[in-house]
Parts: sequence; C-alpha cells; structure tokens
Amino acid sequence: AVSVAKAARALPVLVYYATVLRRTLTYGDLGDITADHPHSFKPAFAQIHEWVGQSAALHGFEKLPLAIIVVQQGKSTPGAGAIRWRLEANHLSENSTPDVIEAMFEREHRRIFEFKHWNTVLADQKIAPYEPRTTSIESITNALKKRGAPKGESEAHRSLKKYVGANPTSIALPRGTKLVDYEVVLPSLDRVDILFRNADTIFPIEIDRKSTRLNSSHANI
Repeated sequence: AVSVAKAARALPVLVYYATVLRRTLTYGDLGDITADHPHSFKPAFAQIHEWVGQSAALHGFEKLPLAIIVVQQGKSTPGAGAIRWRLEANHLSENSTPDVIEAMFEREHRRIFEFKHWNTVLADQKIAPYEPRTTSIESITNALKKRGAPKGESEAHRSLKKYVGANPTSIALPRGTKLVDYEVVLPSLDRVDILFRNADTIFPIEIDRKSTRLNSSHANI
C-alpha cells in the first residue's frame, strides 16, 4: 500500500517531466516534489512500470520504462540496478563501456519524451496530472514590471546584461535555464536585472552597476 501511494505521487510528476518539460530529473528533485525520501522510490517505480504495462496491454501501445528518466545527481543515467536492467533489456553486456550506457539511455529517454500516451496511463489509474505549485512569473512580470530600464544605465552594464541574458550558462546556471525577462519587479517589489527560470526554480540575477559584478540567488516556486 505504501509503494502504491508513493507511485501515485510520483507517476504524475514523471509524466509532467516527460511530456511538458521533456527532460530528466534527479531522485532528489522527485523527492522534493513528492515529499518522499529520494532513495525510497524503487518499489514505487516497480508499481509504475506495472501500471504502464497494464495500459500498454489495454490500448496496444509500447511499454516504455518511464521511471528511467529519474537520474543520479550530475549524471544522465539512473542507479546501478536500472542500468543492469536496461542493459539486459537491450541485449547489451554488463561490461558495456560508459559511452555505450550513456548512448543507450539517451536513446531510451528520447523515446520516452516522444511517446504520446503518458496521460492515458494517468487516466487509466484515475490519477490527476501534476500541476506545479507556481505563481506565474509571466503574470508577476506583466503586472509589476516598471517602465524600462533604470535611468543612468551605462552601455557596459546594458551590454553585460544582454550577454548574460542570452547565455545563462556563462554564470554557471544549469542547462535548460531560460530567460524570463529583464528588469523584473518581484512580488517583494525588489527589482532584478535579469530573471531566469529552470522548471520550478527561478534565478534572479543582479548586475552591480558600478563594477558590473554579478549577484545571483535562486528560489523554488
């Protein structure tokens, strides 16, 4: 019963990442969202794959290993048990090189992201889709954004701001981070030079106008 309840919490999150974000997430990410311990999902993943199999048999579509989109922190692959499972399923040696393993998971992740029936699996189990607990950054920006940039902004400051906005990885933000807007006023009424977003995390970036230094922080929403 515990694993079924945990699977019911995890499945809609996995479907959201597969269909909306089309990217992997870590065990820690999933645990943060579902309020479960990040190392406790193995029985829940088995239940999820059982549900996927039931839907596949019922509707005649392919059974894909949805839970492998949950990966280790800093890696593109899941845990050792899942790696052995997928190597065997793909008729590959347990001694396959890391390059072969990464290529295998890249291929399988792509098939999962392109699959069109994940919401059917949710519906078959009568589980509601996941809706992130967010306040729309777009609505905040549109409602609170002040007129243009502050007066007296130097050309150097403006150029650096535009460069950082177009290149979030230049300040070590994670891959997949997207620019929301420039000169954003937050609900606290603080203004930030640049606002980025990556899934449920926002990154307000402030560029020091005198020294063109960068000040950054992040928050989950």
